Amino acid sequence: MHTFRVRPNCVSTPAAWLARAAVCGILSFVATHAHADFVKIADTATPIPNGTGNFTGFDHSTTFSSPLVAFRGFGQGQEGLYTSDGTSMQRLADRNTLVPGTSTPFTSFDSPSGSLGPVFIRGGNAARVGIYRAVGAGVVQTVDDGPAGSTVFGRVAASNNAVAFRRNNVIYTNRGGSLQQFSFAPPPGASSVQFIGDPDIGEFDLTPGGTAPIGVAVDYLRNGSSHTGVAFSALGGPADRILFETPFQEADPPSVNWSGAAATKITGVGIRFRLFDSEQTIPLGTAIPGGTGGFTSFGNVAAGSPNLGIFDTNVVFVGFGSGGQEGIYYFGRPTNLTRFIARGDTLDGKIVDHLDIGRDAEFGTSISFWASFTDGSSGIYYGRVPEPGGALVGSAGILALGRRRARSCFVNPRRRSSALSD
Repeated sequence: MHTFRVRPNCVSTPAAWLARAAVCGILSFVATHAHADFVKIADTATPIPNGTGNFTGFDHSTTFSSPLVAFRGFGQGQEGLYTSDGTSMQRLADRNTLVPGTSTPFTSFDSPSGSLGPVFIRGGNAARVGIYRAVGAGVVQTVDDGPAGSTVFGRVAASNNAVAFRRNNVIYTNRGGSLQQFSFAPPPGASSVQFIGDPDIGEFDLTPGGTAPIGVAVDYLRNGSSHTGVAFSALGGPADRILFETPFQEADPPSVNWSGAAATKITGVGIRFRLFDSEQTIPLGTAIPGGTGGFTSFGNVAAGSPNLGIFDTNVVFVGFGSGGQEGIYYFGRPTNLTRFIARGDTLDGKIVDHLDIGRDAEFGTSISFWASFTDGSSGIYYGRVPEPGGALVGSAGILALGRRRARSCFVNPRRRSSALSD
């Protein structure tokens, strides 16, 4: 078991990590230590901004957004969306925020999405539901909405200002400049393509090219045989294609990173991920790093992003093994498969009981996650994957990309969202 300390955060955004490294001492720390420190974003001892009392629980799915991590939190009769860097916290929207165009407040929300851009949410009340953009403290703008009785929205996916979501079993996106139905041209040999669950969206497809890549799980026929995979389409990129093609199985709704990297979990197979147009698999039964035996099952998955140097995180996921083993693991370069944090470790002076991530959990070499503890408390945390000595080149690459990003500024609903709450 490992012991991790929680240190005050000295980094306002993942892209600012390198710029502040000399002050924070992070580069020297990660070059000489085997494990990362973590920043506590919020826990059940944290007062609720503009609310009453402390948080009592959290949605397991977070996203990176200014100043660092956006999350959904709960209190006694309270629910809202918040952002924090571990030192200051801001309310984006809560049950006191009025639904745009009405005089009544929100009564519920879904997991946030943003990938270091504006935060988008699904929310509503008994009369009206929709997809909304948080533009300030307690202020939201409508992307799309409708009457609650006749309109059903899936979970929103966002990267910078591009969004994708499911409305009444049809997928829509604004990636072309205006909100329109998502279109996908099946590759030769694929037929009867059926979208499964909610889409995800990135900002760039760095390799082989394009912008606003969208991924959505599909069932389809190839030469008359049932297959599963992820339909993948980028504006200005190669022809639409299907990733992770697997016969006679089912793919979970995918994670698409801002960089265009994609990942999913396929029933009976394992974790499938793509980076720089190369597909790889972490199969069931793979030896658990720092554990005993092999993985018996997998939980939620987040696609990794390139660091354009000697260090990458290709995919992050929750894995399970026999005897109650549970942890967050990542696969990257040059570390290969590595344990990030696991059940039984000590974090923030408490013993970890359970762990989870959302599909937006990774940015660069940064991971945000939910943890619960044996004392009954829980919280949202953020940490950086420990980089080997000499990883300065990779960090410089991701910083440059971060600056570049700052300037740019028929569906089967049987699959549920990967977001959970405790």
